[in-house]
Parts: sequence; C-alpha cells; structure tokens
Amino acid sequence: MPKTPKFLLALPPEKISEDALSQLKRLVEQYKFTENDIEEVELKLKEKKKWFNKLSQEEIPTLLNTFGLSEIKLESGQKVIVKLNASVSVPNDKQEAFYAFLKGRNEEDIIKLHFHFDRMSVKKMTDLFAFLTEGDYVYDSDRGVHAQTLKKYFKQLLGIGEKDQEEGVAEGRYLRKEEVKNVADVFTFFFTKIK
Repeated sequence: MPKTPKFLLALPPEKISEDALSQLKRLVEQYKFTENDIEEVELKLKEKKKWFNKLSQEEIPTLLNTFGLSEIKLESGQKVIVKLNASVSVPNDKQEAFYAFLKGRNEEDIIKLHFHFDRMSVKKMTDLFAFLTEGDYVYDSDRGVHAQTLKKYFKQLLGIGEKDQEEGVAEGRYLRKEEVKNVADVFTFFFTKIK
C-alpha cells in the first residue's frame, strides 16, 4: 500500500505555531469574504442581464415597432437595429413527428447520425466499419439536428426575420408557427443590436 504524502497527514494542533494559526485564520476570513463577494457580484450580474434582456427584447423593439421601424440611425451616429429571432427545440415526444416531417419534405439531410461503440480491438473496429450491417456488434446510435442548423432551418421555413414574411405565408413560401407546433417548439423574440 503506498504511503500517504506528508503534506496530506493531519498535524496535531500543538505542532502548528501561533503565527501559522493566525495566518490561517486571516486566510479563512479572506476566503469567506471573497466567497460572499462572488455571490453578490453574480447576483448583481444576473439582475443586470435580466434588465439588459428586457431592454433588448422588449423596451427598444416595442418603441421602434410603434413607429413601424426596425432600424434607425441616431444623431450620435449609433445605428439601432431590431430583428426578429427564434429559439427552437424538438422535445423527445415530438422527435419522431419531426423526422417524419423532414422526410415528407425530402429534407432529411440535416439529420446527423451518431454511433457509440464499446471498446474493441483495431481489427474488430476495421471489420465493423467494413461490414457494419453484417457484424454482430453491440452499439448505441443517436440521431439529431445540430442546434444552429435547427434554428436556421426553422427561421427559413417560417420566414422569421424576413420583411415579406406575411406575404410569403400568404403565397405559401413560408409556413406558420401553428403548422409546425406538432414537430417543434418555436419561440420567436426580438433582439436589439446597436452599432
């Protein structure tokens, strides 16, 4: 059995000098102060991010939308741009419907297939890749669409952020969110960019 390194052995209190104990006490106090300070800063940061999101996603877009604007240049030279964005997810209970939806539209090529294999020899691995369907190998597979690809796909499918979105829906170039609710969860929101 290996020996425990000396620095991990507990020293009896009488072996630690008063100076070292005083130094340790100060370090522990600094540790606790810094830990509390970090918690306060993180709380303030969370509140600031919440306010920033409200400004970016609600306040500024609402004001510009009131005047039918999506961008404006201020006297300061700053350009304020408001765009519609989307957050998309395909929950587990909608995955099969989503894959069928893609198949029906002949758009399955955005699906990625992932395999996981247990350990195996190089020879077996070579055989596996050469004769995957013929071999008797145990493996896990998973398929899915990368989050950014999913977002881009639905933005294009629904015309999100396009100036002619309503016209495109009427003409059949874009789908409505209601038409995809059985295959994906699509949440649209505004975001502001200031240049």
